[in-house]
Amino acid sequence: MVFNQAMDERTGHHADPKTTDLREQLVHRIYAMVDQSDTWPATLSLLDALCRCSEPGGDSDAIDSLIPHIDRANLLIAEMERLKLSHQQSEAILERIPIGIAIITPRCGVISANRRAEVLLDGINARSSRGRIRIPEKCDDDEFRKAVAELCADRCQGKALRCGHLNLWLCRHDRDPERLLLFLSDHTSRHRISVAQLQRIYGLTKKEAAVASELCNGISDLESAAVALDISRGTVRSHLKRVFAKTDTGSQAELMKMLMLNPALSLGEELELQGGTQLLHQTIRLLSARTISYAEYGDAGGTPVL
Repeated sequence: MVFNQAMDERTGHHADPKTTDLREQLVHRIYAMVDQSDTWPATLSLLDALCRCSEPGGDSDAIDSLIPHIDRANLLIAEMERLKLSHQQSEAILERIPIGIAIITPRCGVISANRRAEVLLDGINARSSRGRIRIPEKCDDDEFRKAVAELCADRCQGKALRCGHLNLWLCRHDRDPERLLLFLSDHTSRHRISVAQLQRIYGLTKKEAAVASELCNGISDLESAAVALDISRGTVRSHLKRVFAKTDTGSQAELMKMLMLNPALSLGEELELQGGTQLLHQTIRLLSARTISYAEYGDAGGTPVL
């Protein structure tokens, strides 16, 4: 409407209703092409019809007015392609991590999950027909739902659970309060975070690494960790504070999330088990306080695999 009024003031006559209708259709088609590239033929057909209806010095302004929309649509297409590529790269990385990672809702619905998470959940028949997590053992399911409720109510930052042979770790999603992160691992498998790996990557002492390892491998609280390591709860707390300082984390939930997503930890043990393989762990501390960790392996005289 604003465009039509402005064009009327410049040209001294009213815009042709047919031209106006074609222009509005074209604007819709231009933005539809952002995620529907197969609309090109129909869009070109409408553009041809608009050109035939336009008069020199008059309604031809309708064609010029489409240029900003085309430019904006091109920017949106470029951004969509960038996000799509980033999403594909993220999915490829998550599929290589031998730990299950899922994003769930406060009602335990699964929004997304990597292949390992799907395998572990299906292995204990933990999903209902509606796509929600429902653990067969009632006591385990009650504990799981209680942990979800506590997180949603901000009564805790993270929660560790044991459901059969699975270790579960629940924590809040950093960017979306309506989403939770669920990490799953099989405590009977070989993919355990070892004390030696924690020492090598983060510079922890053996005792500090032992505390962090127990927390990552299914111990749900400091009291249980103290019993498992045969030390006092106060000693466990002291070790954990030093672990926080050396890993630049501020809470148990933040520490568990960082360790469980560290590729050098989750992939390192698997790679070390391969005979004749050279393995090198590296950790880079950025100025933003973020940490990049990676595992480099392969023939020492050849091209490394990251």
